[in-house]
Amino acid sequence: MLATVTGRQGAAPRALGLPDEADAGDLFRSADQDLTTSGTYIEMASRVTEPVLLGLALLAVRNRVKR
Repeated sequence: MLATVTGRQGAAPRALGLPDEADAGDLFRSADQDLTTSGTYIEMASRVTEPVLLGLALLAVRNRVKR
């Protein structure tokens, strides 16, 4: 997707000061690092709950601003 927007691949990570191979997962742990079973379940649960909590927070702010 970055290649189609910028015309060349890897432009955005370099602009952000990140290595070419960087993605969201690289910020927290290495891609070749294995998780335990409980760690895998925690990661899956957080991928679901984080957007839900963010949405609820945005709705709360919206409700406060409307008043």
